[in-house]
Amino acid sequence: MKQLPLVTACILSLAYNFGGQKVKATQVDGIIDENLAAEELLVLRQPVTVSDSLTTNDAEPQHEVADSKALEKQAQQLYEQGEFAQATSLLKQLLETYQTQNNLLGQVITYRNLALVTQQLGQWQQTEQFLSSALNILEGLDSTSENRKLLAQTLDVQGQTYLARGQAEKALETWKQTTKIYQGIDDISGFTRGQ
Repeated sequence: MKQLPLVTACILSLAYNFGGQKVKATQVDGIIDENLAAEELLVLRQPVTVSDSLTTNDAEPQHEVADSKALEKQAQQLYEQGEFAQATSLLKQLLETYQTQNNLLGQVITYRNLALVTQQLGQWQQTEQFLSSALNILEGLDSTSENRKLLAQTLDVQGQTYLARGQAEKALETWKQTTKIYQGIDDISGFTRGQ
């Protein structure tokens, strides 16, 4: 792969980060770089779990945290096995738990993961609702590095949704926004997932 400016490479990486499937460069040809039309990248896309990106809230009883982590793990395993309907059911249970606990970050991550699962099922209206709910919660949170990273991850999923629905321009604009967020928090790994 030829060397590209950092921002272009980041956008390319995000543009190919699509549902664990091979995405040909020609699908976004003319928007990013015409010289990459023959390349294919494989990116494995999995939901990000709360345990991967958050610390637990000390106010939560330990058994509730353990139950939440068990549900997260089960949902992720089901997702990885392609059992999307069952993963959705567990994620909805997890969402109820986080809502009861008023765990806003857990809710955001679960909404985002629900969006990833419903993408796989082609349930676009639900996907958009889950993303909207996640973004609405994020708007009310402080602009910490962790929250900004969570915003970028959620926007990445939104970009995937746009691309899957044939809205490449919207996807690209969303991924540009995501790239700026990752650059702002110095998180190179956030946009160098594929190849």
